[in-house]
Amino acid sequence: MFFTENKKGFLININTIPFYIQKYNITGVRNFSEQSTISGDTIFTNCNLRAKRLIVNGVFFRSESPSELFYQLDKSLREDKIFSFSFAGMQFSNCHLYQYSGEEDGTDMLLPFKLEFLVVDAIERDVNA
Repeated sequence: MFFTENKKGFLININTIPFYIQKYNITGVRNFSEQSTISGDTIFTNCNLRAKRLIVNGVFFRSESPSELFYQLDKSLREDKIFSFSFAGMQFSNCHLYQYSGEEDGTDMLLPFKLEFLVVDAIERDVNA
């Protein structure tokens, strides 16, 4: 199997299965609680960081039977497996698999998937990049 240059992505491992990220999106949010004062002003009574949402789109290589891939993803979701990985010069730690979506038509060697993680820890620079 090979991965052509125009399809090359960042490699991470989901359990022991290689996943090639072709596109990703990261969203960070700070949550604010607001209250109005008697004079009509707004004050913040509480603010906190929420878990970042990391959405990765990419491909798994199709094995003889893709059932192991689906089994591993489902098991990781059910058992709330914690992932850590690096790509694009960033280190992601304490990542919870939140959602996965994939398509298998039985003919292509590449299985397109979308994986969504909730990232609890701060994003760090990958010193090995």
